[in-house]
Formats: sequence, C-alpha cells, structure tokens
Amino acid sequence: MKKRRSHSLLVKTTFIMLLLIFPLNLLCLFTAELIMHRSFDSLKHSIMLTLNSQMSLLDNRIITTNTILYTFPESNQHCIEMLMQKEDWHYVLHRQQVIKTLQEDMVLSNTADDFFFYMKEKDDFLTVSIPGSESIDFAELRPHLQDSNPMRTKWHLITLNGQPYLICYYNRESYSYGALLRLLPVLNELKSIVEYDSLQAAFSDSACPEQKNTLVYSVSSDKAAFYLNLQIDEKEVFHNTSLEQKILYYILILYVFSLPLLYILFRHHVTAPLNVLNHAHEELRQGNECYRIEALPSSSDFVTAYDSFNSMADTLQHLRLENINKELAAKQLQLSNLQLQIRPHFLLNTLNLLYALVQSHQETPAQDMILYLSNYFRYMFRSGNNLSMFDHEMALIKEYLHVSSFKYPDAFDISYQINPCISMVRVPALLLHNFVENIISHSLVPGRVIHIVFYAEYEDKTVTIQISDDGRGMTPENVEMINNADFHDIPDGMHVGIRNSIKRLKYHYGQKASLEVESELNMGSTFTICFPYDLEEKIL
Repeated sequence: MKKRRSHSLLVKTTFIMLLLIFPLNLLCLFTAELIMHRSFDSLKHSIMLTLNSQMSLLDNRIITTNTILYTFPESNQHCIEMLMQKEDWHYVLHRQQVIKTLQEDMVLSNTADDFFFYMKEKDDFLTVSIPGSESIDFAELRPHLQDSNPMRTKWHLITLNGQPYLICYYNRESYSYGALLRLLPVLNELKSIVEYDSLQAAFSDSACPEQKNTLVYSVSSDKAAFYLNLQIDEKEVFHNTSLEQKILYYILILYVFSLPLLYILFRHHVTAPLNVLNHAHEELRQGNECYRIEALPSSSDFVTAYDSFNSMADTLQHLRLENINKELAAKQLQLSNLQLQIRPHFLLNTLNLLYALVQSHQETPAQDMILYLSNYFRYMFRSGNNLSMFDHEMALIKEYLHVSSFKYPDAFDISYQINPCISMVRVPALLLHNFVENIISHSLVPGRVIHIVFYAEYEDKTVTIQISDDGRGMTPENVEMINNADFHDIPDGMHVGIRNSIKRLKYHYGQKASLEVESELNMGSTFTICFPYDLEEKIL
C-alpha cells in the first residue's frame, strides 16, 4: 500500500510538472524566436536611421542644387553673356567667370558634384566638378540628354563609366545645362558604416522586393523618384549578434530538451524561495524601499538571488535619483537644441548683406554688421540653456534693427514702451529677438513705413510683453493655429520658430505661460507673451 501511495504521488508530481513545464517550453521557444526578431529589429532600426540620414543629405543637396539651376542661367550676368557671345575672347572670359562662380557656389553650399553647360551652336561642353575628382566625359553624357520639357526636368538615375549618378538637366534651343550627383561615394560610405560582408547597396527606380533569407531595407527620396536599397544575408546577421544573445538563444533552445533536469530541480523546494523573492519584490513595488530579505534560503542556489535583491534594494534610491537626473539632462539637451538652432536663411541673408556692404565700400555699416554678428553668436553660445537678462536681449534687438536698416532704409521705425522693472526680468535667450526678426523678414511692405511697437509691463507677478506691427498681417488660419498651438497638420520644417518659442516658454515658466497673436491681413499683427514671474523672489 505504501508503494502504491508513493507511485501515486510520483504520478501526480509528474503530471503537475508536465503542466508547468510544457507551457514553459513553449514560452522558451517563443522567447528564443523573439530574441532573434528583436536582434533583427534592432539592426533594422539602426540601418533605417543610417539610410534615412544618407537620403536626407542627398535631398538637401538636391534642394540646394535646384536653387542654383533655377536661377543661375538667368541671374548670373557672366552666364547670360557667355550664352549670347560668339566664340571669341569675350566668350572665353565669361566662360571662365561662370566656372569660377559655380566653383565658389560648390565650396560655399552643399550642392551637386558636377555642373555642366553645353552650347549647341559652338559645340562647347563646359563642366565644373568638385576638386580632386575626374571630370565628366561629354561623349558618355550626351546620350542621356534627351528632349524634355524645357521648363522642368526631374532628377533621375543614370550610369556613367559603370557608376551611378543622379542627373537633372534642362534643354533650351541653343544650350543645355544641368547638374550631377555622384552616388558611388554614398554607397561606399554606407558600406563603411554597415559592416557586413554580404551587404549589397544600390540606387534604383523602385523599392527592392522582399527576398527569402535576406533582410531588405529601402528608403525613398522626398525630392526625386528614386530609392536607396540595402540587402543583408540573415545568416550573417545571426552570426554577428552579440555573444550574450547567442548564449541566451542556445540556452533557451536547450532548455526545451531539459525536462528531466527541470523535474529534479523542481523537487528541491523551489516554490518557497521564489515566494520569498516575489513577496520581497511586491514590498518594493508597494513603496517599502527599506524591506530586506533576512530569512536564510532553503537552498544554496538562492543565496546569490537573495544577496542580489538586497543589493538592488540598497541602490534603488540612488538609481531613481540617477534616472531623474538623466531625464532632466535629456530635457536640457532638447531645449539646447531648440535654442541653438541656427536658421540657414538668416545666416545666409546676413552674410549676403555684409558682402554687399563691403563691395560698395560702406565701411561703417559693414563694421556694425560684423560687430552685430559677433555679439549675436557670443550671446547665443554664452547663454546656453540659461535665462538672460531682459536688457541684454533688448541690446541685441536694437543692434539687429540698426543693421537691418542698412538693407531696408526708411522701411520701418520702432517705439519702446517698457516698464523699468522689466530690466530685472530674465527671459529665454533670443526668444524676443526671433519675433522682431520675423517682422523684418515677413511683415515689411514696399513703399510704406512699418511701425513697430515693443511693449513690456510687470504687474501682479506677471510679465506681459507685446510686439506689434502694422505690416502684412496673417491669415485667420495661421492665427488660429498659433493660438491653439495645433501644428499637427503642418510640415516639420514650417513655423519652427513659433513652435520652439512655445516649448521654451512652457519649459521655463510652466503651463501658465502663454503666447497669443491677433492679426489681420494688411493691417498688422500683435504677439502677446505672458508668463508668471516673482520679481521680489528672484531679486532676493
């Protein structure tokens, strides 16, 4: 009878173990598969970031090159004269000037690798290439210059000397002109970043289709109809996974075939020590950070687990503080990125104005412009993530308006209505400067003097700043969008200044800070900024 009871107990134990282990085996298989999927997903995320970064650089170069292609033949005087001159020394002179101008554009801007002009009547092919690179052979390029719409030609892929290029060109009656982007350096750089022997990268007119046992990644250009495709053998990806992932993967696979061993381990009082650990974790989850496991484990296997738990509990407060500091650092970094975002058009317009002043020998305005730029960048980089005194911000604004009068003489005037207490207030650096800059950039009306009013008041622990003008004004849709802070339907590159201003106000002054605008077309606009500020507390 005793033998029967023992046998019955063994059967029951075996049955219970099967119920516990079988689902666990399935879980192990699922986990092993999940490890590989996550490894592939991690690789995909990394590669897609790399591909998107490369494609974004190409798109930016296309945008810059399009600007030159659209304007250069009709705006550059040497180019106009070159296209009109006969083949004599005047033609040679203007031809050299065109080459020089294009080379300067290529040095100053992130443009195409090659520009070309083909004067059909003279049968003359002019090409400008990046320094150190081999020039384009017109005999190979000629078959690709097919007839097209004379006003518009899209970028497309071609092959020259077995290498991929992007080309955009225009056919006119007496000449053709265009630009080339060399894609082989992009592919070589991509291969140096994504280091896989089986990697295949190529540009094509369509996305690469899915293939068995091959990881395929494709990104498309936003500015032209082409794709950047990349393929990697799955086996190589698995072999290149980290040693820890491989070990974990094989352990989980072996665990499926380790039922006898698991059965033996189960008999060594696993449940009780696990309950102790579960209870300890629950205490921590409930907020009892002082809880420690004091009971001795029934098996030496759990000594390390108990010690690890106690060590984890000892460092929990330190880890939480560290996480808080990391989150704060991330927010500060994000704010710094918002604040230090230099707008290319602002810098380019300012440098163009400075160049024009130097060319026209206006020494005093040019000196003022240089001093303003020096103060602007010194103020921006020194301020960093900190708030700046209101008077410092106003000093830079007045400098900006002074140098702006060189470009727009008698186009605007400004009056100030500022409470003296405001001079002690600290504001985000360049926040107010951006609003004044937008007035000069977007609100001026030719032939009319625009009146700008800068108003600042401190009352009841609240700072109110209004910047008004009677210029072009805004559409009702834009007014509603700004007042509701609803930019969901707006492309990422638009209204960046307004978005950043709202984020910075909320970050420094909390949710009570606000930015509102009142505007009518051809009547002007008024931006009102309000935020709480205890001047007495700040002074103390």
